Amino acid sequence: MLVELGLEGKLTTGQLKKKWENLKKKYKDFKYPPLGMEKVNPMSWRWFHLMDDAIEVGDVSFASSPTTSPIANKRLCMRPEGGEGTNIFEFWAKAQLGESVGAAKRQIADLEKEREVLEREQADFDRERLILDRERDVVNRDRVAVERGRASLDKDRAAMDRERAAMERERAILDRDRASIERERAELQKEKEALMKSKISRNNGSTDVELDSSTIEKREKLLSIFERLVDKL
Repeated sequence: MLVELGLEGKLTTGQLKKKWENLKKKYKDFKYPPLGMEKVNPMSWRWFHLMDDAIEVGDVSFASSPTTSPIANKRLCMRPEGGEGTNIFEFWAKAQLGESVGAAKRQIADLEKEREVLEREQADFDRERLILDRERDVVNRDRVAVERGRASLDKDRAAMDRERAAMERERAILDRDRASIERERAELQKEKEALMKSKISRNNGSTDVELDSSTIEKREKLLSIFERLVDKL
């Protein structure tokens, strides 16, 4: 029967029987509504007219079981109107297949939308990553510049420290020279005082005393000049 109905590979015999029983039950509910149930227009069910024709053409044995006679079953499942038979189970299978295809299409459309959203998010992420990479490059360049500036500053500080140390050494030398001049001046002053005493004690004013006095004055001038030079340094 499945081969004759063109449903081989689409439904099993058990599935066909179950579907037929469901169709008959639904047809019965539309045809003869149970007591207390509101009567519904049978034509609101798309398969009612096909089931109505099938039940009218069929016999009792088929009504109880759709698998007893392949010829009768095929005949009951065909609608002769219009000169061309219409297989109700094939209609049902196509309708189910159409619903499945529609659901698959909707699922594919949803997946496409999700893919587009993911692509936009990926594009945004790529742009943000590119901006972050650029900012990282700028930070790295600034860090390198700061490191170079710090190295240059350290060199300048080291040079200043060396110059300061040299100045300290020169100052120490100048202090020693100044102290030496002070000592020599003190000695010269002592010699001058001794010379004056000798000059007073000698009434004859000898040439030796005059020579010593002239020598002392020259030494004082030299010490004064040297001291001024030290102060300028």
